[in-house]
Amino acid sequence: MSYIIFDLDDTLLPFNKEVSNYTKSVLERLRALGHRIVVNTARSKLHAQRIIDSIRPDFSILCGGAGIIDKDGNYIYRCEVPKETVKALSDELISLGKSVSVQSDTYLYTNDGSFVRFDVKLVDPKTFSFDFPAEKILLKLTPGESEHFAKKYGLRSVSYFGGPSYRFSHPNATKALGNSALVKMFGDTEEDIVAFGDDVGDVEMLQSAGVGVIMKNAKDEVKKLVPRISEYTCEEDGVAKFLVKHFGLDDSTFKIE
Repeated sequence: MSYIIFDLDDTLLPFNKEVSNYTKSVLERLRALGHRIVVNTARSKLHAQRIIDSIRPDFSILCGGAGIIDKDGNYIYRCEVPKETVKALSDELISLGKSVSVQSDTYLYTNDGSFVRFDVKLVDPKTFSFDFPAEKILLKLTPGESEHFAKKYGLRSVSYFGGPSYRFSHPNATKALGNSALVKMFGDTEEDIVAFGDDVGDVEMLQSAGVGVIMKNAKDEVKKLVPRISEYTCEEDGVAKFLVKHFGLDDSTFKIE
């Protein structure tokens, strides 16, 4: 039995963000054979829900390792920034005129009007308090500011979307540690994992997995960090095609769109 764990955007999902019938049927066959199907994404629960409903994974690791839900949507693991830290950090940054976006277990609450998405709630910091635990905090800072505030509040900071945005999280909220927490619940190890990803945030989990696969569409600098590179891109059902070959499945039996 293996844990088949994959990132969503640009890994399982092609650019149109729809999972093909071929990929769905491959995952369903592997589940029937006793393997556990697991999403591991930087998306929140609400932002990932449509895809979760589409492929029905056994577990979903959300917000880059901040939480794990089972197939019924119940949290079985949490690794959040405590509400006291969230409030102190957000209060300080708002007093400095900074934008603050805090991910709860439902919505992303923000004072930044540039965020436009169904799972985002725009709030007025004069009347709204960021006084709740956070799965992640998104901040627009300089590199020096990011380093300063991460150290001051004991948080992990990573560059987000390759720009001047940073994601702050609990120090133990990583995709790799999320994988580790999940398999340990069942007495298993990372050697039992077949993992897929495409970006810098996936590298650690791919390096620690028994089989870690970087997608063909990943950037060259990321490919250099993971020895096993898929023959296929996310546009070519790359995850499913690798799994068919890896597990010796009969490819002719799967649905083709």
